[in-house]
Amino acid sequence: MIFSLGPTATAAPLAGSDEARNLDGDAVFVSREASLDPVNSFDDVLLWVPIHLVTHRLIVAGRLP
Repeated sequence: MIFSLGPTATAAPLAGSDEARNLDGDAVFVSREASLDPVNSFDDVLLWVPIHLVTHRLIVAGRLP
C-alpha cells in the first residue's frame, strides 16, 4: 500500500475523523472520495499495489535476489 496524508499532513486531524483513523497505528485504513467538509475533511490518498508487482519491481531493480 502506498499512503499519503495529502496537503493537510501538517495539521492534526479531528479526533474520530477518517484521517485520524488512518493515523491510529492499526492495520485498518480508510479510503474514500476527497472532501473539504469542515467537520470531516479528507484528502488522504491510498493506493493498493499487488505484492507480486512490488516483488517483481524489487527484483528488476536488483534489491531482491
